[in-house]
Amino acid sequence: MASIRFPPKRLIVCCDGTWFNSDDGYNKPIFGKKRGALQVPSNVTRISRCFKRTCDDGRVQIINYQSGIGTGSNTADTLIGGAFGSGISMRIKEAYSFLAANYFDGDEIILIGFSRGAFTARSVAGMISKLGLLTREGVEMFYPIFKDMQHWKSPQGGKKYRDKFPDKPFSNKPHGDGAAEIYRARLEAHAFQALALDETRSSFQPAVWERLECNRSSTDLRQVWFAGSHNNIGGGELDQAMADITLAWMMDQLASVNVEFDEKCLERVVAKSMTYYATDTATIKRPWANIPIYHDGSKVRPWALGTIYRAHGLVWRLAGRSHRSPGLNHATDPRTGRPGKAWLEDTNERVHASVRVRLACGGTDVDGKTIWACPALAGRWKLARRSDLRSTEGAPESESQLRSHWVWTYVGNEEPPETVLSEEPMGIFEEQLLELMAGRSVWEYAEHASPVDEKH
Repeated sequence: MASIRFPPKRLIVCCDGTWFNSDDGYNKPIFGKKRGALQVPSNVTRISRCFKRTCDDGRVQIINYQSGIGTGSNTADTLIGGAFGSGISMRIKEAYSFLAANYFDGDEIILIGFSRGAFTARSVAGMISKLGLLTREGVEMFYPIFKDMQHWKSPQGGKKYRDKFPDKPFSNKPHGDGAAEIYRARLEAHAFQALALDETRSSFQPAVWERLECNRSSTDLRQVWFAGSHNNIGGGELDQAMADITLAWMMDQLASVNVEFDEKCLERVVAKSMTYYATDTATIKRPWANIPIYHDGSKVRPWALGTIYRAHGLVWRLAGRSHRSPGLNHATDPRTGRPGKAWLEDTNERVHASVRVRLACGGTDVDGKTIWACPALAGRWKLARRSDLRSTEGAPESESQLRSHWVWTYVGNEEPPETVLSEEPMGIFEEQLLELMAGRSVWEYAEHASPVDEKH
């Protein structure tokens, strides 16, 4: 009897951020809070609920959701996991094991993460690209293989690491700098990252990616800067308007590699944002935009003008603050974790259109009292209008691509490898969100109100 052949699957692993757990959806009382509360979902949670289960071509999309670290059943796990990242190795193992158990030739793998969940996703992707996927039988040897990978760069028999399983999974295992290359499998890779312009905590430095020359033909890299802090980009705050923008962007990037979504999901997302505005009792400290965008004391903020949050507390103040540096990041020594003098070169960084719109409309800063000036860009990058924009390779096609004639040009004193950051073209889901969030008026206002240098 002939075996039945099914269409290839799409395995989607969603790794949530610290303290986020959509399986529970409840924040326990802790840190002096006497009452618990329902958890506001992150973008990882929200996007995990937006995927179609079966695509138009018959391909099945299987979603595996992983809660963030610090979401255990006791207070110790919450504190230690949140502060020190305890439990992240287990998350990496669980995600990799899920893929190894379910993958079949021809399947696609999608990894999504926020905060430490993004580290989990990157780590799993690194394991797959360097080692490949173990078979179901091979997973039995996962622990010694995982330990080997953690210490590949350690010399064999060195003081820092002694292999407890020298003959597992095989003898004469490679060690040192070339070990990863021996295992490496050539894969087609798509890497998309949303970055926060307004995150100032020094301990939350962005992991900006660089595409190496050897990967330029095989890796599609897109990194985009958005207005907002860490949680504005990843979601989970009461006002999700800024997170809605990054969510729609995430959907467009994944749609560009044929991932399919429920067509009504963005309508549900925006409906919840509107419900928040309707029930919000907070006092508006100042108009959240210029007149006529802000009118009649309305609390409903249109596209690009949502609340920007900042983490407060003594611990974060003591840890120090620093501004982000779009297009100006240096390569980090993987052994020490410290940035060196060499620039990151092929990063393909762009700035989202919502940044320009927020600046033009006079959106408020984190305190709700002053006008947002985007310190990460101010003084180093200047907005300019370009009439000779060419199509952007790899970007989702849409009507807005024809009008994306905005760029940020470098005006600082350093000599970075790239002196122009293009504005990110918007995709279909972003266009839909723009319409749902009454964004057409702010978009048209910004087209004429943005302070620019004219470039032709």
